[in-house]
Amino acid sequence: MTWGSVAAVAAVIAIAIYYLLEPSAAPRPYVTSLLKGEFSSVPNACRVISAPALKEYLTGSPSKAVQMFGAATKSECTFSVDGKQTFRELDITNQAYTPSLIAPGDGSATSYARYTFNQTELVLATPPKNSAQPRATIVPLPGLGSQALTAVQLYRQRSKTDLVIVLVRVHNVVITVKLWASVGHGFAPVSIPQLRFYAEAAARTSVAAVSHESSVGT
Repeated sequence: MTWGSVAAVAAVIAIAIYYLLEPSAAPRPYVTSLLKGEFSSVPNACRVISAPALKEYLTGSPSKAVQMFGAATKSECTFSVDGKQTFRELDITNQAYTPSLIAPGDGSATSYARYTFNQTELVLATPPKNSAQPRATIVPLPGLGSQALTAVQLYRQRSKTDLVIVLVRVHNVVITVKLWASVGHGFAPVSIPQLRFYAEAAARTSVAAVSHESSVGT
């Protein structure tokens, strides 16, 4: 072996030893607690909308509110009117996300909420194959929270049902408002613009209620 070859081999070995001994880059720090402006709790969804507003949104006085989920970080409530010619159901969910390693980015609560919002929008736009869920017509809803959209789904299989969904993110809180209405088969005609107006009004009221909750650093 020539001295040149020996020198080349030595150089390769030296480089290998350098990379083996060189300390690896420090792992990216993940957020493990709520950041300034984030919320640790959400308002009770059953108490957000006033009785007169519920009567208007549902075209009648709803039966007793059903608390589907009640906790500091998540509250879900359902109101319904089931009459001879009218069926309406309003479902409101307020959920505050906490830091998580499965969230993209820095793992913060807001990153987790943003990820959830975006994934929900993706499923609405492109439902899973063999799903009974129809593709939604989605429009952005500017000026509300950190992110907001309105989605309309028309179910036309076993029963005819119109569904308007308003999805809003306020920092680490995701608000979901769903307003269902049965159409046809003896039920009165339904105005999609009217359903959208009511669902968006409920979402705005929910955003205001969330904004009055105590946030970190305030």
